[in-house]
Amino acid sequence: QRNLFVHNTLTTEEEIAIEALKRGATDYVLKARADRLAPVSKRALSEVENRIERERANEALRQSNERYEALFERSLDCIYIHDFEANFIDANTAALDLLGYTKEDIPSLNISSLITEDQMPAAIEAVEEIVEKGFQEGLTDFRLKKKDGGYVDVEAKGSLIYRNGEPYAIEGIARN
Repeated sequence: QRNLFVHNTLTTEEEIAIEALKRGATDYVLKARADRLAPVSKRALSEVENRIERERANEALRQSNERYEALFERSLDCIYIHDFEANFIDANTAALDLLGYTKEDIPSLNISSLITEDQMPAAIEAVEEIVEKGFQEGLTDFRLKKKDGGYVDVEAKGSLIYRNGEPYAIEGIARN
């Protein structure tokens, strides 16, 4: 971590300037060029302020990621995200464990690979409601096909996810 320090000296030796910068000086100004001290100091202060702001932003991002981890990955309910073509983008551990899949399987999964053909109208209706209203008012019951060929019954509900103010995907929560 660098502190604000402008080295002001009479000497013009380059080695001294380099050593001062290595030890944490933000800049180097010769006393003969005192007119440069104010602009150099302003720039150095700006650098320190920018560094502090980056550190704050990184800390806020770290905390946000921790909250996401707590909500998404550690939820006991199944949480999943799929695009508008019903291709899965992500799913939490509870969803993957319930269905017997791994994170590596997610790109190959589509809602149609998990539900029977007779359930497709209910799935389409739920997606249409979510796209129209931004959320699903009621629960939809599904019988999902597991990786091992077995089935599990769940009730699910979804809502839109926005990116840059535009609908991006659908997040669903299900439980059996």
